[in-house]
Amino acid sequence: MVTIYQYFKQYLKYFVVGSLGTLINLIVLYFSVELVGLPYLFGGALGFTLGVTFNYFLNKEWTFYDKGSVTFKQYRRYLYVSLIGLIGGTSLLYLFVEFLGLWYLFSQIISIIIMGIVSFILHRFWTFKR
Repeated sequence: MVTIYQYFKQYLKYFVVGSLGTLINLIVLYFSVELVGLPYLFGGALGFTLGVTFNYFLNKEWTFYDKGSVTFKQYRRYLYVSLIGLIGGTSLLYLFVEFLGLWYLFSQIISIIIMGIVSFILHRFWTFKR
């Protein structure tokens, strides 16, 4: 039986991995918008995609202790959860910028926090279930 402490410890690892992925996400977003001149929604989606790719491998090995080989079924599940995160996060980004008038980088941080909690639950109990 998994204890609350074990879930908390696992969530902290997920948070660390997610923080690194978030850093990748924000750097890509910033450079995409400010240096390349891409629209913020495209930059957000690009940053999300690169961050997710990094997060999958680190979460698989370190956070969820899944030492098995990468299977198409598991990777597909990870991508499904990531797609939920992309759609939800991009929708929240749009809502916060266009309707609430918040700065796009601040809006992205809020979106990442909200969708990070949703994603952890889905990955813990569906993608990497044992």
